[in-house]
Amino acid sequence: MAKQEIASALQVAQKEKNRVAVSALRLALAAIHDLEISARSDGRAVRADEVYTILRRMVRQREESAVAFREGKREELALQEEREIAVLREFLPQELDEVALGKVLDELIRETGAKSLRDLGSVMAGLKEQYAGQVDMRRAAELLRPRLEKGA
Repeated sequence: MAKQEIASALQVAQKEKNRVAVSALRLALAAIHDLEISARSDGRAVRADEVYTILRRMVRQREESAVAFREGKREELALQEEREIAVLREFLPQELDEVALGKVLDELIRETGAKSLRDLGSVMAGLKEQYAGQVDMRRAAELLRPRLEKGA
């Protein structure tokens, strides 16, 4: 699981005195730990896609922060955010590119028999189940909407 990989990478980063990596990895482990506590109280185990969702959210937050820092002419802080993004992305599976994602969405539309926007949820559920961690769900929804609107 990604948690063990992150913990191992944290130990290496601590030995190497890589402050950026240590900071990013500690935050990731804390977020995963919170997720585990929440899942345990619900009587279930943490799924890999949930961990990937947390890591993706952390990447997205840092991307937004980097843009804000650049707009505020704080290049050094933007660069630090980008270094943290690079550290976090090491633990995410390779994302599907636009073309591959489009093909996957078309296939899922056929499999589920989706005809309109009302069927968006069933297609997204299939996508989440089959391609956990390989797809940015927000981007997938953006690509899926026009495909389903055509069929409406």
